[in-house]
Order: sequence, then structure tokens, then C-alpha cells
Amino acid sequence: MHRTRLSRGRLSALAALPLLAVSATLWTGRPAHAAAPWTPEAPSYDVYEKDDVPITVTDVDGKTTTTLRANVGIPAPKGTAASSGRAPAPASGQFRVLVTQTPYRKDGGLFGVDSYFVQRGYA
Repeated sequence: MHRTRLSRGRLSALAALPLLAVSATLWTGRPAHAAAPWTPEAPSYDVYEKDDVPITVTDVDGKTTTTLRANVGIPAPKGTAASSGRAPAPASGQFRVLVTQTPYRKDGGLFGVDSYFVQRGYA
């Protein structure tokens, strides 16, 4: 059986290949194998927002109920946003739901309806 031995110089060069790939990625801003940067799909909906929607939940004892309040964003048909002069109305159909929950105030500025996702069909 014949074994090929690598000299220290060649071994160092092979070990440097991953570093070269990383540095090329950092230099160009994208991996060398990436064809083009990702671009998001165009929005398909307008945004219908409703604040302080009551949600009644029952405690584990089955007797105690609490009402929580949520700010909700629902996809609306294109052209029905408040800027169009017409009152927005939610679109009919079923939508995937994204929930953001916080133990802090919901109106604190960090936790609002994310219009990016609502415009792409998520409630």
C-alpha cells in the first residue's frame, strides 16, 4: 500500500482553504457559490389592524377567566388600506398566524403588528 505524505507547506495550504472561502465571503458580502442575493416577494395584501381585541382565557381550575387584549393585523384585499380613502376590511379566507407575546406592555413600541408579514398573507 502506497501512502502519500503531505509536506508541511502543502498541509498549511490545505488548512487555509476554508479561511480563503470565509474571507471571500466577507470581501464580496456573499458566498462565492451564491448566484444572486435574495429578494422578498412583492406584497399581495394591504394591512387591516384592530387594537385591543378581547381574548377570554380560562385558568387551569376551569372556573377563573381572564380577558387579555391583543393588537391584531389581518391581510386585507389590495387597495383597501386607509390611504386609499376607503375603510379597510379583512380579506376572507384562511391565513397562517404569527403570535408575538410579551410579559410587558403591548403598546411599548417594540411589539406591534409587523406589516411585512401581514402584506404577505400572515395574520
